[in-house]
Amino acid sequence: MHLFTCLSAVVVLAVAVYGAPFRSGGSIADMVNDARLRAGVSPLRELDVLRDDAWEHSKYQANLGQVTHQDSRGQGSDRLSREGVQLSYWAENVAYTNEGDAAVFDIWMNSPQHRDNILSSQSNCVGISQVDGYWTQVFARV
Repeated sequence: MHLFTCLSAVVVLAVAVYGAPFRSGGSIADMVNDARLRAGVSPLRELDVLRDDAWEHSKYQANLGQVTHQDSRGQGSDRLSREGVQLSYWAENVAYTNEGDAAVFDIWMNSPQHRDNILSSQSNCVGISQVDGYWTQVFARV
């Protein structure tokens, strides 16, 4: 029990110092796929390479303190192309909010361009991440 308490304290301290990186789409991915199904569009599958790219981009935005589509690795699909990922379609949504999954999803769905990215029939994969309130969704056809 003492070991569990100590390990829990270390995890809490690490989250307090570094923020809580969110590397899995989880409920956001579910919300995206629910919206796509309601719109008559095929659901997306989560792809690790897209999620990792989204996480790196969210981390960059958090360090910068600004929402942006470009980071030190380049812009958008260039980042993935350099990783050897073959894409025939790419789109990205970014946002900042500490209000949680439902809030960021509402922000994106109430923006025509972001909504179009979410509902695009051109994408078949997604990666979603959040670091300190900086969110990134990467959509692609691979």
